[in-house]
Amino acid sequence: ADVGYGVRLTFDGNYNDAVYTRAPSLPAPAELSYNGIANIDATGQRAPYAPKWALTVTPSWDFQIGPDTEFYSYAQYSYTSSYGTGVTQSIYTQVPEQFNLNLRAGVRFNDGKYDVSLFANNATDEKNIISQNLLSAPSRAGVTGYLGRTVNYSPPARYGVALRAKV
Repeated sequence: ADVGYGVRLTFDGNYNDAVYTRAPSLPAPAELSYNGIANIDATGQRAPYAPKWALTVTPSWDFQIGPDTEFYSYAQYSYTSSYGTGVTQSIYTQVPEQFNLNLRAGVRFNDGKYDVSLFANNATDEKNIISQNLLSAPSRAGVTGYLGRTVNYSPPARYGVALRAKV
């Protein structure tokens, strides 16, 4: 939506109600397999890697500062609700809700042929989880033994200058 004076507000959203409609025999989550339960009926449980909400709001401001020169800036703030990364919902594979902020401000010259900008990706240095898994080893009793968890995080805050030219 154009607010006026070069100010624009963009909103993106996703609602995802992904659940198993029929899953009568999936591997039990770790907290149940510890007790010898190998499979569960996961019908009605949330599907893996399916956050219910993913929302982004991006205010931006652009204006001409000369005949062929334009200033631009934006702040992109995103939110993702919690979700599980395992085939079945487990307390050990839950990713908490996450937030992220990216910033950019720059100047375009010669009708956009050249662009110089300052940026901050993950500006607040959030330690967001990209993926996580349990390390497992099957035992002779048919019950899975868990050795630990691997977690991959988003990159830390990055700040810099970008120079671009269209040739």
